[in-house]
Amino acid sequence: MLSALFVLFAQVLSPHDNILVIGDSLACGSKWRANEVKKDNESLQWDCKVGSPIEFWSKNGAAKRALDAHPKTDSVIIFLGTNNYTNVKLPDVEPLLKEVRDRNLKCTWVGPTAVRGKKTVLNPLLKAAVEKDCKYVDAEDIPLGDGIHPTMDGWLTLLKKIWSLK
Repeated sequence: MLSALFVLFAQVLSPHDNILVIGDSLACGSKWRANEVKKDNESLQWDCKVGSPIEFWSKNGAAKRALDAHPKTDSVIIFLGTNNYTNVKLPDVEPLLKEVRDRNLKCTWVGPTAVRGKKTVLNPLLKAAVEKDCKYVDAEDIPLGDGIHPTMDGWLTLLKKIWSLK
């Protein structure tokens, strides 16, 4: 009886969080070290497409399709912006953010890395556009192994940064 009460109490204090990770190759690569930061009350699913820009997920509806395919999602982690790093103008993120708002999701948006050591003007634009609906993680200081994607240690650093905001 006491142990059942303890389990119920623990569930009330830390409810289960179904997290969906969406986005480009950074979203896909986050699988490598995610279990090292994931909490016991969290489950993780991924829906990612290598090389995909913001427009693919926002205007083409990939985010809606991913969220529809994972209807129990409580939180979403969005890795987008790296494939738009040469942009000087922000792509339309509103359709994607509308999905987040309409579903009342907790949201974390991970911005672009410093591709080949170059910071992008897109990073502050993206942060300003999404911070009303999502916590924003600047990934431009993460060590990169190939000039685009984090090193194995960089992955862990980035994931710890993300989980510290959750």
